[in-house]
Amino acid sequence: MIINFVLKPFPATSNLPQIEINGRVNRKDQMLLIEYQLFGDLNAISIDPPASSPSRQSHLWEATCFEFFIGIPGDANYWEFNLSPSGDWAVFALDDYRQGLRDELTFTSLPFKVDRYPNYITLSLDFDLSELILAEQDL
Repeated sequence: MIINFVLKPFPATSNLPQIEINGRVNRKDQMLLIEYQLFGDLNAISIDPPASSPSRQSHLWEATCFEFFIGIPGDANYWEFNLSPSGDWAVFALDDYRQGLRDELTFTSLPFKVDRYPNYITLSLDFDLSELILAEQDL
């Protein structure tokens, strides 16, 4: 199943940088492909430079980072993934909406690809879901 998306600023105000974020999510069996594209005036936002040795980091949401969340229908537990254009990353497990945030220690690395261009950045991650869920589970 492939889902394309376009993100809109919230709340919509005129003083936000002129940027656009879109992407794609594709699940095939136990593999999940997440792709983001960030377009626009990239000088107007904080984007960390590439890290020499990308690693798990906290508070990535305080600068530019791409996030996605994985949950199982009917279960309050879910996972939050933070991916920085620097290559740094974080994965959290939560017990319920914004409750019980803790590092998800299943992951010791989260390699993803970042390509930088003058007016846009792309970020892509191929992720094996078997670390978190059974093959027959819906997301």
